[in-house]
Amino acid sequence: LEKLILDLGLENIVELPGEDRDVLNKINNAAAFIMSSDYEGMPNALMEAMAMGIPCIATDCPCGGSKYLLTRDNSGILVGMNDSAGLAEQMVYIIEHETDAQEMGKRAQYVKEEMHPDKIIISSPGGLVADMTKEDYIKGNYSFLRNPIIANVFRRLNIIEAFATG
Repeated sequence: LEKLILDLGLENIVELPGEDRDVLNKINNAAAFIMSSDYEGMPNALMEAMAMGIPCIATDCPCGGSKYLLTRDNSGILVGMNDSAGLAEQMVYIIEHETDAQEMGKRAQYVKEEMHPDKIIISSPGGLVADMTKEDYIKGNYSFLRNPIIANVFRRLNIIEAFATG
């Protein structure tokens, strides 16, 4: 990377700060979270950044997790896959419109409530889950979930432990 930075003449622009054990502080001071992935299911890192109130930009990849998370109440920005110009444009927008970006970050914090295990497992007509039993949940039978993206969250986060011990 250092050679590439030199070869491209970016040594006065690009920093490689190295290891830092105070990761939380670094994240809290971030102007934005950018996820330019072409393949994501339900992106945990994106949910974590949203929960922290960091303005988020992500690519609209086929599985739909980023779209599901960011399209609610203008809680983030989606850009097309392979659209580097669009991604750069949105990054500049975040930098130049700090108040809008901060408001977006605040709206994104809805994930703390909506993705909380207690909220997800509540059975409600038209909600995220259908009727279920605790035994189904503990056994990992997630077929009761209506939304396949949310079902994937249950599988990936292994929320069974949180439910069984909580």
